[in-house]
Amino acid sequence: MRTFDFSARSGRGQSRDTRAWSVIYAEGHARDEPNPLAAAIAYEGWTMLRSGRMSEGEAAFHEAIKLDPSFAGAPRRLASSTGTRGQLEEAARELRTAKALDFRLVHARVDLGFVLFLLGKHEEALEEFRRYCGWIRAWPAPLAVWA
Repeated sequence: MRTFDFSARSGRGQSRDTRAWSVIYAEGHARDEPNPLAAAIAYEGWTMLRSGRMSEGEAAFHEAIKLDPSFAGAPRRLASSTGTRGQLEEAARELRTAKALDFRLVHARVDLGFVLFLLGKHEEALEEFRRYCGWIRAWPAPLAVWA
């Protein structure tokens, strides 16, 4: 089942299929592997956001979060949407969630720094940027060039 293309069937209204796929995932996934159905739904949400269908995109992110609460990608993308609508506190909350779920999610850290800066929380923003810069210094030299 690891190679099954869940994105082909991630449309709405398939709750029985969704439950079945979730059970299959729960029985045999690798540690730290996101639920492929949740990842496909989050990708669908991102596609909707890019095409201007904000509410549908956000609904997809909420669905992905419900399917796999440990998948950090969905709250990070949800933060993009809420931040775009000016709901910066909610965006910061979602980015903190994403960061807590996967501390390696560098984009969530950087985005959180910018959102905190826009909220006037400059010291917190600087701390996020400092942590990000610490990550860059910790990388091997060839990787640090790409950051």
